[in-house]
Amino acid sequence: MKAIALCEAEPYSELIGCQRYLGWTYYKQGEMEKALSWFGKAGDQKDGEALFGIGSVHVARKEFQSAIPYFERAAINGYPRGYQWIALIYQYGSGVPVDINKAIRYFQQGAAHGYIMAERSLIYLDSQQGNVFVKFISLLKFIRLLIKTTKISWNNINDPRMADVPNACAKNSRQPRT
Repeated sequence: MKAIALCEAEPYSELIGCQRYLGWTYYKQGEMEKALSWFGKAGDQKDGEALFGIGSVHVARKEFQSAIPYFERAAINGYPRGYQWIALIYQYGSGVPVDINKAIRYFQQGAAHGYIMAERSLIYLDSQQGNVFVKFISLLKFIRLLIKTTKISWNNINDPRMADVPNACAKNSRQPRT
């Protein structure tokens, strides 16, 4: 409560970090209008994570088409997690027609920016092709990715490339990080 009060007060309310913090705090509390307001202030300053937060509010409201432009802007502004979420929207046809080719393109963009879950998603899609050789190659790619993930998390578990990767050491390791 003290952190919320501090961040809502001048001059701290003008800081992107406080705006983003308040956005996520209100998002987790289910106060989506307040979350949108605070994310919007940071998003107006082209903060990628805040733009992702706006997209997340739209996803929570099942407004998937409205989320896509915010996820795209988040990715363009240095938050590649947005590519992953756009890809998932197209992969599962959430509010849009299923389009695996679009999903793959967005996964590839996320992977090109080092986002671990995008790389994992590409490996998974490759492994679904049915060919034994492709499945074996996918297994090798997954092992390489596991080693890469271990190295990154060893150095910094909060590395942004690790967002959405379950933490095996955490109590609630199945819940995605925000």
